[in-house]
Order: sequence, then structure tokens, then C-alpha cells
Amino acid sequence: MTLKRLSALLLALLLTAASALAAPKVIQPTEDFYVNDSANVLSDEVEGLIVLNNDKLYAACGAQIVFVTVPTTGTASIEDYAYTLFNSWGIGSSDKNNGILLLMAIDDDDYWLMQGKGLQDYITSGDLDDMLLNDLEPDFAAKDYSAGAEKLFTALFEAVVQVYDLNLTLDTTLYDDYRAARTENAYTPPVSSSKSSGDGGGILLIVLIVIVIVLISAVNSRRRRRRAWQGGVGMPPPPPRRRGPTVIIAPRPPRRPRPPMGHEPPPPPFGGFGSRPSGFGGGRPSGGSRPSSFGSGRPSGGSRPSGGFGGGRSGGGGASRGGGAGRHR
Repeated sequence: MTLKRLSALLLALLLTAASALAAPKVIQPTEDFYVNDSANVLSDEVEGLIVLNNDKLYAACGAQIVFVTVPTTGTASIEDYAYTLFNSWGIGSSDKNNGILLLMAIDDDDYWLMQGKGLQDYITSGDLDDMLLNDLEPDFAAKDYSAGAEKLFTALFEAVVQVYDLNLTLDTTLYDDYRAARTENAYTPPVSSSKSSGDGGGILLIVLIVIVIVLISAVNSRRRRRRAWQGGVGMPPPPPRRRGPTVIIAPRPPRRPRPPMGHEPPPPPFGGFGSRPSGFGGGRPSGGSRPSSFGSGRPSGGSRPSGGFGGGRSGGGGASRGGGAGRHR
């Protein structure tokens, strides 16, 4: 491998690593999908209210209202973190783009609320801002995060129901019914867990360093062997080059002598130059037909694990986010 090719390969690897490390590493959805309380600030009753009412809402119109809490967003801004999370989870219906996400960063003392593009004409960023100020901010400032989340989810649920003119009301007894059924059947649901991909950047960087070391070692080893063959010290000489088959060139025939002046052959009669074909070459086809597309479609996303409040849930596939609103400080 030449030094020029090695440099190009290293540059491509570094650009790939830079683009992978630039996007914030977000947490993954739980088995319940609609709630990931990794900061552990929401009560079971509020989680049940969000999850079980989301089941009814998604069945009616495809909308999904997701609540996520994290201790911190790290070096990423809360807005960038929320955008990446919204896109990677696929919140909302894939054709209606009607997802809503609330992200609360507890240690950062901040939050961000955003809607999909399918809702931004009906629930604007100004509407989201009003909901945050009226329903979340007072309890969030008092560190009663569970109470604020319950009030905000109620407001968002009623807003989506009004957009689609649905015959739905928020049912606050669903979790009580679920807990009673669980106690009666002596069933313990699987514990929701969130997995953070924050160490993915370090692993990728280690793999790139190993690849670079292997490539440099291979190039240096090849150069050492080449120098040893040229100097003849400590290394066997290079194998002799294999010659190809001998080509015998036949002698050219003697050139016919020209007739002396005055004895040129008579010119052909008028019109005796012979007929010439109308075309000087065969027809070349104009070109084959080209396929209408050069790539195949890729599925929008895979399924997520099942479990949680009575069944598996996953994102609807929507990833087209609209505006958003955050905390005013």
C-alpha cells in the first residue's frame, strides 16, 4: 500500500469517526417506550398514566407523547439531545409525523418540549411554550417533577385529542386497574431498563487506532524487505523475473519496384472507381435501457423489545420534527 493511499484511508476513517462522535449519544427507549425515567424522578402512577393512555391515543390517531428524564445531556445542548432522541426513536406515526417529546435534564435544571411537523400547524411552538409555563414550570422549579409531568401530559393529551377531534378522555384509573390485576394474578412485570450508548465513541476511537497501527506496520515491513533485497544484507535476493514467450517477427516481403517513367499503367475508364457503400461503419446501438432507480429502499426502522405495561410497544417511525420550546431562565 502506497503512502498516498494510506493517507487517504486514514483521512476517511478520521472523518467517519468525527461525524459519529459529533452527534450526541442518547439513551435507548425502554420496553414501555412512552416513558424512560432514567433520572428516577417520576412515580409509578404517573408512568402508568402516560403509558396506558398513550396506548389508546396511538390506536386512535397514531400520535405518541413520550416523556424522558436524564440526569444530564453531557456536552450536548438539551435542544440537540432532544432532536437526536426524537429522530432515533421514531416518535409518532411515520406518515403523519405527529409525535411529541418532553425531555427533562434534572442535574442541568432544564427541559425541552418539541412536536413533529405534522402537528406544528395545530400545536405551535408558542402553544408548547404556554403549556410549559403553566403546567410544568411551577412544579419543576419546586423539584416536584412527577406532578409537573402529570399536568403537562394531561394538557398535551387534550390538545392532540382536539386536533384529531377524537372521542377520547384521559383515564386516570387505568394504572389502578392494572395494579389491581397484577396483584390479583401475582404477576411482576419486567423492570424497564435503559441502556446508554455513551461509551460507543471511546470504543470506535480504540478500533480506529488499532487499524492505523496495523496499516503503518504493514507499510514499514514492506519497505524494510525492499531495502534488504536491494542491499543484499540478511535477506535472500528477490526471485528472478519470469520472461514471457519469445516472439518471432517474420521478415517483410520485398517491395515491388515502381515502373519507369512513361510506362505507368493506364487509368481506369470513367466511372471505374467502384461503388462505395453508403455507410462507413456498422450501426452502434444508442444505449441500453437504464433502470428507473439505482438503489433499493431501506426499511425505516426495526422493532423494539416487548414488555412493560401489558405488552410490547415501539415507535411509530416518525422522525420529522417541528419546532420546540424550552425553559426560560
